[in-house]
Amino acid sequence: MTEDFSAIGLTVAILLPWLTGTLLARLALWGECPLTLKLAHGYLLGNFATIVLIRICDALGWQFSFWGICASLGILSIIALLSTSILRSRPSFNSTQILKPEPVRLLAWHWFVLTILLGLTLIQVFAIAQEIILRPTFPWDAWRGWEPKTIQYFTSQSLYAEMFTIGNYGEISPQIHLWAMLGANSSTSPSTHLPWLFAFLAIGLAIYGQCRINCSFIASAIAGAAVMSLPYLSIHAALAGYADIWLALAFTLGIITVINLSQAKSFRLIILTLIYAYICLQSKRAGFGMSLIILLCLFVSTCNNKKWLAVSSSAITIGLLFLWGLVFVGKTEITLPLPEGNSVSLTPDQLKIPGIANFSFNEISAITPLYEALFKFGSWHLTIVLLLLSVGYAITHRTLDNISKISLAAIASGFIYVGIYFSVISPMAAENHTGLSRSLLYMMPLCIYLSIYLYHRAILEARDKQTCPSGAP
Repeated sequence: MTEDFSAIGLTVAILLPWLTGTLLARLALWGECPLTLKLAHGYLLGNFATIVLIRICDALGWQFSFWGICASLGILSIIALLSTSILRSRPSFNSTQILKPEPVRLLAWHWFVLTILLGLTLIQVFAIAQEIILRPTFPWDAWRGWEPKTIQYFTSQSLYAEMFTIGNYGEISPQIHLWAMLGANSSTSPSTHLPWLFAFLAIGLAIYGQCRINCSFIASAIAGAAVMSLPYLSIHAALAGYADIWLALAFTLGIITVINLSQAKSFRLIILTLIYAYICLQSKRAGFGMSLIILLCLFVSTCNNKKWLAVSSSAITIGLLFLWGLVFVGKTEITLPLPEGNSVSLTPDQLKIPGIANFSFNEISAITPLYEALFKFGSWHLTIVLLLLSVGYAITHRTLDNISKISLAAIASGFIYVGIYFSVISPMAAENHTGLSRSLLYMMPLCIYLSIYLYHRAILEARDKQTCPSGAP
């Protein structure tokens, strides 16, 4: 097909799904929820809605029509807007009113700090945008993996790709990129990677918006700026083409939604959480574990029988430890027969699942690379140090609440998942840090959120003790 780059089309391809997604997020998060949080949800939801429409067109055998899909997004926006207007009168629909932001009280020094943070963030965003627009596809994940497939989609105007590429990645990155290509009417312009920049912005907006629910304006601004200043996150935005930034965004929004569900019980938030778990699955192979973590946090958050939950989780933990000891210490082989003569086998050397996986275990540990990535390298600033200090303070002062526990459970589960995966399945990717560092990216926005939240609580408690000393009536 003839390519004639369209800046207007690319702009529409970015902003229209964002508008649609924001209206859908407004439907799910109705109330006084911060606009920035709705925008963060809206960006990913809008792109997901676009992907669904693209798949529907392909399933029906229709060639892709950019403006036709835009019209469908417009109709979806109107439906979301009307649904919100109709349902807002119901008391049960406004159950998320608790998610309103803290009141803004700014002092003179707050304005000074905000000006510096905003200035530095804008400079960084401009530099990343320039890098994206001027640099052709750089990440080998993209040019070796999924981008040749996306170009074939664009050329055939369908989800058909004759040339085979590696299957490590889901359809989130290729189809978001395809949508940008359709809008720009070009498969060669680096500008079609601009959605990665806005995914970077959405992560910052998500952390800022979530902090606004429970923290002061200045603390929220510091949290948002801190996330967007993470060197490794900036790299994944500037070198557009990695799928990890989409997985990080989906995981962050998924856990944030679970946190909000613990404060404002709403079926709409459960649906939203399940959508993010599905997006994690569709991002890349590593998304399977992150999706499970979201679902586990959702289960814990919605389980009413906490005693049963504690007993069952303890039993599962003991059972897994027993299985680990039996296989890796006792050198025992466990075999589960399957139909047609197949079997699932777990030995000290490998895990074999017919037709799915055949993982060879290694004796190399990921502990040393993990230590290097978290404490020696500059990829994450001092995020882990600040997290450990804040969590340690909260534990010793017994101030961990539901928000803290859900966040900490998600972060800890993520680190355990990464540690186990890179110890037993892919140790070389841990030793050379090609896979390990990008996997840590998924948890880092939540690490900053939890750190700022706990520090803010500690400051408020110290202030309360000063104004109301012990022994006072």
